[in-house]
Amino acid sequence: RIVNGPHGDKKVSSRILKPSLSRGYLAVNLYKKGEKVKNAKIHREVGLIFVENPENKPCLNHIDGIKTNNLPENLEWCTHLENLNHAYDNNLNNSQKKILQFSLDGKKLNEFKSLSEASKSIEKYASRGNISNACNGKRKNAYGFIWKYDTNY
Repeated sequence: RIVNGPHGDKKVSSRILKPSLSRGYLAVNLYKKGEKVKNAKIHREVGLIFVENPENKPCLNHIDGIKTNNLPENLEWCTHLENLNHAYDNNLNNSQKKILQFSLDGKKLNEFKSLSEASKSIEKYASRGNISNACNGKRKNAYGFIWKYDTNY
């Protein structure tokens, strides 16, 4: 079957692929001659074929914030910063949870708007991953502090 797109005609297989979720995005495994070539994010493939990108921007944004809505009219090309700003402006970014910092004896010391802000509060910029792991209970503490997500935020 031939599909018409902004970058020309493409021959596509008529086989229907079963998508899976990969970090919240729908993805399919693509094969060539029976061998797996790649795990392709569906929104990226739709964007490459159906969404014009005159400024050659590197990222695709889901306009409505729903990662599984891969209709061409819901996708727009953007920069990394534009993508982050869209997520922040629309409360889509899970990393923007309020972070609480406690001493090892349980006294509340501080609160931060994000993991990034919390990591910057530590001398020499602490790893956001270590603080996140402490917030998620994968570690008891990080950098000499107990860290928790504010569940009331």
